[in-house]
Amino acid sequence: MSSRKTKTTVAIACMSLFLILASCGLPLNQKPSEEVARTAIQKYLLRKVPQQFGEQHDGVGWPGGNGQLEQFKLVRVGDYNSENKYWPVEASGNGKYDLCCDRRGYRGQFKFLARFKIFKDDFGQWAAEFY
Repeated sequence: MSSRKTKTTVAIACMSLFLILASCGLPLNQKPSEEVARTAIQKYLLRKVPQQFGEQHDGVGWPGGNGQLEQFKLVRVGDYNSENKYWPVEASGNGKYDLCCDRRGYRGQFKFLARFKIFKDDFGQWAAEFY
């Protein structure tokens, strides 16, 4: 086989493999970086700060939303879960949040060492869920 035919055959084989993997939904990208994880987790915390992250203040309210990360550290990223299509991530951090049911405008503090699922949503954007 000539050199040109060999290169063409290899290129076609690589493209075919890429298309097969993409159609199977297997991850073709690298593990999420610290910045990707931070951004996805920040978006999650804007919607909801889990009760486990904060404490009840003056008997008035539990963590609500509008969580703002002040410090963040990606502890580790696990292996891709191909069945449920997410990366398991363990992260730590702290920040402030709005209290649910507190009309005084008090902002509570939260701290966590927790696991999140990092995945791409229906629009191809990175997202996170606490689990």
